[in-house]
Amino acid sequence: MKLRHTLALTLLMTAFATPSVIAEEISIEGLTKEYAPDDVGLIGFDAAMHDFGEVEQGAVLDHVYFFLNNGLGEFSIERAFSTTSGVSVSTSSDSVEPDEIGQVKVSFNTEGLEGPQFVRIKVLSDAYNGPSMLYLKANVVPAS
Repeated sequence: MKLRHTLALTLLMTAFATPSVIAEEISIEGLTKEYAPDDVGLIGFDAAMHDFGEVEQGAVLDHVYFFLNNGLGEFSIERAFSTTSGVSVSTSSDSVEPDEIGQVKVSFNTEGLEGPQFVRIKVLSDAYNGPSMLYLKANVVPAS
């Protein structure tokens, strides 16, 4: 009995340590695995969402999203923007080589805002998996 529990626990721990093994065993109808061609860039962000939490009205909030070109070819950032008033967006470079790290810098002015805020940032690129969406959250409270 103890051996069975130990074996089950070992299998469970192994499954969590190697998620790719589980993914290969699970078959979901309608989903297909797609591989990118060798000559394209792939953009991957460190995180797609940043939550500032509770902030005072009038604060200027800054955040940097980092990305990596995971592909074998280069890609170009065409444009990064938000349609939200008071938000400015800039990128570190236009052309991104394989294994190169870049940045998307976002500044959000909360002057005149109150309550929950949700900001969308769109990053247009010719990466194989582009475009990308990034998000900011904040709860703006009146200044004390």
